[in-house]
Formats: sequence, C-alpha cells, structure tokens
Amino acid sequence: MALAQLLYKDDPGIAVEQYDFYSDILPILEQCPKNAKVALFTRHAIEQLPSAEIFLQTLTQYFDRISAVAHLEVIPEYNECSFLDLLRQRYTIANDYNHDLLKLLQKRSDIEITKVSYDEIGQNPLNPTSVIIWKPRRP
Repeated sequence: MALAQLLYKDDPGIAVEQYDFYSDILPILEQCPKNAKVALFTRHAIEQLPSAEIFLQTLTQYFDRISAVAHLEVIPEYNECSFLDLLRQRYTIANDYNHDLLKLLQKRSDIEITKVSYDEIGQNPLNPTSVIIWKPRRP
C-alpha cells in the first residue's frame, strides 16, 4: 500500500487506503460526492474473507457513487471438475480462502456482472487470479 500511495501521491483522481472489510462504512467512499464516478479495485483481498457478504452489503450504500468494481481474486466456485480444479478447491479450503464472491454477486438483482474471466493471471497454479467486473444497476 505504501508503494501505491507514493506512486499516486500527486494524482488527485486516485486514492489508496487501507480498509477494514468488516466495517459498515467505507471511509474512502464517504469522502466522494453522490453521483461520483468511482471505480473500486481489489486484488487478492476478498480471498482472505470467509464470506464476501458483509463487504458487498457495505458497498450497497455507496451504489450512487460507484460506476464499476473490478475484482482480481480467486473464484473457486467457477472451477470445473478437472484434476487441477479439484486441487484448487482443496487448496482454497485448506487455506480458508473466500469461496462465495461470485455466487453472491450472481444472486444480486441490483448488480450487473459485465465480465468474468477465470484463471487470468497467477504464479501459483493452485491460487490463480480471476477477473470479475461488475456495476450497480441504476433504477
């Protein structure tokens, strides 16, 4: 985080802050005006949560400020049934990584998923980075 803050310190359009995923507010979004065009980005952060439900519920109150959310995360529920996928599922369970981000997003009628791309990046074949991009549905 310190590197990102240093790299973007002179760019008023980019803010980097730590966040408590169990908080019921997101301070960085509290500072943004309603109808702002904010893009959120996570990278292997949601995977540390047993469930993404609290985080998604918190984001709901900021839908009037969010234009898009991009997750570069592990999505084990997207796996097929190959031997490698079974190993990945076991690795996710053994490390207590998140297993419900994609399922929770798919259940939400107020969210439009615009991209799901499985196994895009990764040095660890058992923990590949996938991409999920979504946006709030506007009434």
